[in-house]
Amino acid sequence: LRPLTLSGIMLLLGGCPVFDPARLPDCGIGKTPPPPLEKPAAGSIEVAIDGSGSMLGLTGSRAAAAAWKTMLNSVGTAAASAGVPITAFRSGSGRVQPIASVNQAIEPCFFAGCGPYTSVSSTLDSLWGGPLPKDKSVPLRVAISDLEVDAPDISRIVGAIKPHVNKGAVVGILAVKLPFEGKVYNSQGEVIFIGKSKRPIYLIATGPRSQLHGFLNDVRQKAALRGIPTDSMLISFLDDQVTSPTLVASDVQGIPPQEFNSYVSVLIGNQTYQPTDSSDYQFVRLTPQAQGVRLVSRAGIRASEDKHPDYGLVNLEPMSVPGGPTVLSSDLTVKGMQLQGRDLVIEMGIQPQAQAAAVRVVVARGQLPEDWWLRSLQKNPPKSHFSTAIS
Repeated sequence: LRPLTLSGIMLLLGGCPVFDPARLPDCGIGKTPPPPLEKPAAGSIEVAIDGSGSMLGLTGSRAAAAAWKTMLNSVGTAAASAGVPITAFRSGSGRVQPIASVNQAIEPCFFAGCGPYTSVSSTLDSLWGGPLPKDKSVPLRVAISDLEVDAPDISRIVGAIKPHVNKGAVVGILAVKLPFEGKVYNSQGEVIFIGKSKRPIYLIATGPRSQLHGFLNDVRQKAALRGIPTDSMLISFLDDQVTSPTLVASDVQGIPPQEFNSYVSVLIGNQTYQPTDSSDYQFVRLTPQAQGVRLVSRAGIRASEDKHPDYGLVNLEPMSVPGGPTVLSSDLTVKGMQLQGRDLVIEMGIQPQAQAAAVRVVVARGQLPEDWWLRSLQKNPPKSHFSTAIS
């Protein structure tokens, strides 16, 4: 038999206290942060539309152009309903160009770089550049883009948005899948598809919490009333994710199921640890034929065989136990993850030679995407992942 102890903490803030020789350390799950302080409503909504050529397919057919026009009209009417004017821009090549209305983006030249528009590359960080207000207010800014940008652009967006968040702004993302006909590019600017498809666009917003939540929800509602299917629109508010309760491993499953025992005592070094004395953990004893384990955040979850990569979100933290070995990184690997609504499944592979050890499995608070985002990454894997970067 080859016992291995796996920590029950999946999302963790804070550390662990000094070891009690009779038990494993208590792993603090951290206090749930309070909601951000409410900021006064902004006097205008600054909207920047990505003017790069990767967006041209939104105007590439009658159906695509009609759906894209519906989205732009929904942005305008949502702002009008809130009684807040829009200040519109075309963004690209490191700057934002003032335009009279978001509806100018209905024209193909807006993306093709013809007529009054020059050809631009996709850059979004310029919208968040410049000094912030000196008082306690934060602006409400919205970028509309397909996020066909490379890793350096993602880093610049994060760097530009961070001062807004530090001042009290929250971040929201409305993802909308729209008809598209044209060229699809990867993050290196290479054409990977030409033709009809449905492509996601994103409204990335920062600003006062209540105003931002209300605006994005209203855009979604108005787009639905105009015929955009509701199941093609999804919203993430990052402040809700950060303030949600910490997930912990409530159950463990063996791979395959018959090659493990759970809730059993485990000998690590010269000390026997009991599940009753360390309730934060899942205790597992594996046979040599076992391939690994799954940690799940809610008992009764049936994990499917179709799992996502962990996208570097999952960290394995070996824990030093008096008299016991530290698990080697080569002995324990993350094989993938699944999200089922708000429940998390993490699958790990364990080598037959692995010694008994205590390991903590951690995803940092605020860095876990929602399940719809992971599904979209599986279908359209990009070089970088915006939601992860700004969490």
